[in-house]
Amino acid sequence: MRRLKVGCTYQLRVRGKLAPVPFIRLAGRWLESAGFQIGDNVVVEAGEEKLHLVRVNRRAKADFSQK
Repeated sequence: MRRLKVGCTYQLRVRGKLAPVPFIRLAGRWLESAGFQIGDNVVVEAGEEKLHLVRVNRRAKADFSQK
């Protein structure tokens, strides 16, 4: 288990205004130990107070369309 802090970054909105949005950075050898490699595609499913990350098969094309 890893403890991370949700930070802040900014996204450009309509009329050129910047809006603060939550930001989580994942980095470390522990990702490699969990089966994630540099260059892998990842699908993130957001649920109520949780995120689920799944590595997409490296040979398959990922479908990153919004659900």
